[in-house]
Amino acid sequence: MISILVAVFRAIIIKLLTTSVFSFLHPSLLKLDKWCEDKLGIDIVKQDKKFHEKYPLVSQRLEEIERRLKIKQK
Repeated sequence: MISILVAVFRAIIIKLLTTSVFSFLHPSLLKLDKWCEDKLGIDIVKQDKKFHEKYPLVSQRLEEIERRLKIKQK
């Protein structure tokens, strides 16, 4: 039960962060990425770039889907 609530909460937070609702948080998220890189050895931004380089067709499809969703939301 708790795992379902956490998954729903996580999905809501991710959706809000991808929209412009929390655009003021972007500098803080970059600082968090830098901290994760320094302390934990995890670089989220580089991992995202590697994904786009390793899977260019999937990346293009995702961008197309995101573009279509933005058009529908308007």
